[in-house]
Formats: sequence, structure tokens, C-alpha cells
Amino acid sequence: MDDIGQVVMKLSALGYRLWLEGDRVGYEHVGPGEPDAVKVLPLLKAIRERKADAVYFLRCYCPCCGGVVFGTFSDGKSRCLVCYRKNLDSLNIDRS
Repeated sequence: MDDIGQVVMKLSALGYRLWLEGDRVGYEHVGPGEPDAVKVLPLLKAIRERKADAVYFLRCYCPCCGGVVFGTFSDGKSRCLVCYRKNLDSLNIDRS
């Protein structure tokens, strides 16, 4: 099986969103259509079997875009620099 980062990215490409709730790995299918069980089940099994690796990887994984997390917002959600910038830009703050 691939390294855990590749497993997470494959699940993301198949329409899954993964996140951490403490040391629990949460996931849900948010993509279009129904997920292909033949592709998904072995990947989810790898997440369960290598939970410690998955938790370690997801601590640095932006659930919004797959980027590398650099900090946590006031809502407690971790985001990467790209999502952080999008969040700031959406606030329409005058920075002059």
C-alpha cells in the first residue's frame, strides 16, 4: 500500500474530506455521485490500520484544499496559507 499521505490524497481525489477530531480520524464523502467501494474500501482500511501515521499526517493537512497547515483559526480549524488568505480576502478588510 502507498504511504499514508498518498492514501489521504487518493481519498481526497475520490471526493472524501478527512479531518481530525482529537486523535480520531473523521471522514465523509462530499464528492459528486456515489463513491466506488472497490477503490475506497482498501484506502479506508489503510487509514484504520495505520491510524497513528494518518493522525500524524492529518495534523499538517489542510482539509479544505490539501495544502500544508501553518496555523489554526479562532474557530479551532486548521488552515493552510492559501485558505487563510482566501478567508482574509473574504472579509473585505481595508489594509491601506
